[in-house]
Amino acid sequence: MAAKEFTTEEGTKLPLLNLRGKPYLQIAHRLVWLTEKYANYNINTEFLKLEDDYSICRATLHVFDAEGNLVRSTSATKKETQKDFPDFVEKSETGSIGRALATIGIGTQFCTQDMEEGMRLADAPIPIAQKASKVANTASKAEKPPKANIPTVKVSTSFNKSTETANGW
Repeated sequence: MAAKEFTTEEGTKLPLLNLRGKPYLQIAHRLVWLTEKYANYNINTEFLKLEDDYSICRATLHVFDAEGNLVRSTSATKKETQKDFPDFVEKSETGSIGRALATIGIGTQFCTQDMEEGMRLADAPIPIAQKASKVANTASKAEKPPKANIPTVKVSTSFNKSTETANGW
C-alpha cells in the first residue's frame, strides 16, 4: 500500500491502516475530518436492538450552516454480534457513525469494510440487456398500464429544509 496517511483540505494528516490490503481510515479520524469540514453538526445514536448476543445501532448525522439551517442529513445502521466482537455494543455504535459519515462523503473512499455488502448486494443488479427485454415483454403484454399514484422521491444524501418539508421528512 503506497499511502500511509491522508491529508485533509485543511492540511491535517490522518493515518491510514492497512486493512486486508486496502487503506482504511478509522472512524475516530473521520470525526476529526468532519469537525474540520463542518463547524456545526450533531450526531445522535440510538440502539434499535440491544440483546445479550447482538445489537443494532442507528446513527443520525445533521450538518448545519453558520445560521443553524440544516444543510445535510443522513442516518445509517450497523449490526454486530457477540460472536464476532466481544465489544459488539460499542462496535455497532461506532460502525453506524462510520456509515453515516461515509454517506456524506467523509472517508467514503477509505471505508470499504464499513460499507461491504459481500455477496448480499443491497441493490440486486440486473444486467441492462436483461432489464430491457423484461420491460419490452411487459409493455407488449399490457394493453394499457394502470395509473399509479406514486410520489417521486429524490434520492440524495444532502437535504435542505425545503426538501424535507416537501417530502414530509
